Amino acid sequence: MRTIWRSIKFLLLCLSISACGWQLRDSQLLSENLGAVQVVSENTQGSLAAELNRQLQRYGVTQVNSDTEANYRIVILASHYQRKTSALNAGARAAEYQLNGRVDFLVTDARGNPLAPAATAAVERYVDFDETDILASDSQEQLIKGAMQQDIVRQILNQFSLIATKNAATQSAADR
Repeated sequence: MRTIWRSIKFLLLCLSISACGWQLRDSQLLSENLGAVQVVSENTQGSLAAELNRQLQRYGVTQVNSDTEANYRIVILASHYQRKTSALNAGARAAEYQLNGRVDFLVTDARGNPLAPAATAAVERYVDFDETDILASDSQEQLIKGAMQQDIVRQILNQFSLIATKNAATQSAADR
């Protein structure tokens, strides 16, 4: 009898979580019918372009390096990362830094026509700095920068998904 009640409680918990709209991060996949996507960046070997390609591959999106093969292009126009002091300790030295990341990007169709105005993915984080343990503070900052980059890539992919879905709906309506 106890196992039945536990099962019912678990089922009710699952239903209530799904009903409130809660979902795991990155559980929403990109559409499989996007076609081929090309990531265009001045620094194609940079960590941002590499992470963007890795996430596209993770979602099963075909990636190409040629303009002629791509259905869509994600063009990285500019990326800016900044670190500035946000708090001082009693000795008037940095105790906390503010990290800002911003990437301007554009989604185009196969012919290079913009499908939406240029967009910006931005993220801001704070990192504590302990001058008595510089190595640990530096490691923490590098981890936070990696998480910031993943957030920026997630924002780019979300915008890309919306633009591609809207474009596909527009094309199917025009074909009718």
